[in-house]
Amino acid sequence: MNNAIEISPYDTNDESAVIALWNACGLITPANDPQMDINRKLEVDRDLFLVGRNKSAIVATVMGGYEGHRGWINYLAVAPGERRQGYGQKMMAAVEGLIEKKAALRSIYKFARPMKTSSSFIKRSVIELMMSSDWVSA
Repeated sequence: MNNAIEISPYDTNDESAVIALWNACGLITPANDPQMDINRKLEVDRDLFLVGRNKSAIVATVMGGYEGHRGWINYLAVAPGERRQGYGQKMMAAVEGLIEKKAALRSIYKFARPMKTSSSFIKRSVIELMMSSDWVSA
């Protein structure tokens, strides 16, 4: 198991690899245009759009948001062949840290279409957040 992952802000050169990852994870639906979603994200809080690389290949993404009170999570994706190595947790920790810097009082997990194998990870993450000492009810 190799859980070395380099997390960095999204770069426009990442677009095709990111969209391919989202397709592989089943996150693309007819109702959403991934290029439009990326372009919208780049206009607002672009620093909350992260990619994770393992050996130069993009294997994970997360798109966070902040609306002045709560933090939001979208497009959390880990490549099917790279799961169960802690990449999802590392991506979540990185984006949560950035959202906290924006003074979010509460993080809300919004997964529009979770990856098929992610339900236990999501449940674990939400329970850990709710039980943390810095959870603030709003």
